[in-house]
Amino acid sequence: MCNSRSMFLCLSLVIIVGCLRIAAAPATQQTSATYAQSQRYSVLLEEHTTGVIYRIVLRVLDKQTSGTRRVELRERYREVTQMQVHHNRYLIIIGTLPLGGHIISFLDLDTGILLNRIWCYGYAFSPRKNKIVYLTHYPRITPPMFHKSIVLLYDLQLPADRYPNYSENGMNYGIPVFPEINTLSKSYDVTLDEEYIYASPFLWSEDEERIVTIVRDTGQSKYYVISIDLHANKGEPVIRRKDLLEAAVGLKERLEKEEKLKDFRLRVNDLRWIGPNEILAIPNPQHWLPKEMILRIGPINNDVLLADVGSVPHKERGSAGGMMA
Repeated sequence: MCNSRSMFLCLSLVIIVGCLRIAAAPATQQTSATYAQSQRYSVLLEEHTTGVIYRIVLRVLDKQTSGTRRVELRERYREVTQMQVHHNRYLIIIGTLPLGGHIISFLDLDTGILLNRIWCYGYAFSPRKNKIVYLTHYPRITPPMFHKSIVLLYDLQLPADRYPNYSENGMNYGIPVFPEINTLSKSYDVTLDEEYIYASPFLWSEDEERIVTIVRDTGQSKYYVISIDLHANKGEPVIRRKDLLEAAVGLKERLEKEEKLKDFRLRVNDLRWIGPNEILAIPNPQHWLPKEMILRIGPINNDVLLADVGSVPHKERGSAGGMMA
């Protein structure tokens, strides 16, 4: 009887110790709206207030030292939708703004210091989450009729203090990658008359060196496939644009048949790579549109390849007015 009881107690102890070891084992990256952890840090969203004062309070546990720290941020989050730890040190907090759009903040967990923040309308992380491309407008504090949209690239691998050199307002951290004139001049000042409406999400290549999107030039009433090669010109971005009617296999013939060629509107809900220079586009359902389109975007002679400001024809320049539909 005694031996049986001893065996039962030993077996129970083994089970308990095993469970404790699993709980204490190094964690893989875990994320949610209220919790994030990596091998070194666990972060809990402890408090979130909105209204007159916008505030989020985080409880940070350093697993190496077993120390905890309370971090308070006065950021305008209507809702926190996701938190994630990047490179085992930087907390990315994603959420929505009170009047629409997204807010993304970057917190150094080693120091508890807020590095940068982004306000935007559309964004996409690169596959390994080393970079973010996002759509915002400039200048920030103006009536909507004066907003001019711009696409920026934020690279989490670069020192955080690099970005204030480009930004004057503390919200538009990043390097301009579209429109073309802003990329070439590294300027936020979008003053040209033409406007672009963004008709698709952003698509990253697996190597994180290429970004693709579809825009509508409202001045020309044309859709273009925009391909941004981030380091094609001695480390500087190179932008290629291609008429959607030329890029999309069979689209022009389909629109001619449906008598929609002269005036059509479309929204692409999804973009997927199916080859090195081919993309599968899934448009918003319309009876006159195919359910799927193949886009061939490889560089060809009639692509607009930007090497300097003077090479961009005036009609091809523009400001990105409007936001991600």
